[in-house]
Amino acid sequence: MLTSFSPSPPSLFVPTISQSGATVVIHTASPIHGLGQAIYEKVNIVGTKTVIATCVQNGIKKLVFTSSAGVVFSGTEEVVDVDERLDFPVIPMDAYNETKARAEALVLGANGRDGLMTCALRPAGIFG
Repeated sequence: MLTSFSPSPPSLFVPTISQSGATVVIHTASPIHGLGQAIYEKVNIVGTKTVIATCVQNGIKKLVFTSSAGVVFSGTEEVVDVDERLDFPVIPMDAYNETKARAEALVLGANGRDGLMTCALRPAGIFG
């Protein structure tokens, strides 16, 4: 069953996951570029922590996180033919990519926690 979630407080999200019978969560929530640090912190960091905790608490086996290709780009250098071995820049390009990088680290750091398997995808130019 595929279910879509709108931004909502954990009090609504947690019961929905626990009642769904899901075994995989695909976390694609993120605000658009050009907003302030506070909204990115709330959605990309606090929201991702909530998703991870909810997965662990409910025995979800797999978590796929949608990161961003921009997490490895500082805006000052050319980045061509790179993969996940490239470190995050010391100074990120913007607040969006900085919080996506931190959220990605949270998700990958949760890999193996109580049987949860995680991965992060870094697509570019998602729209629609």
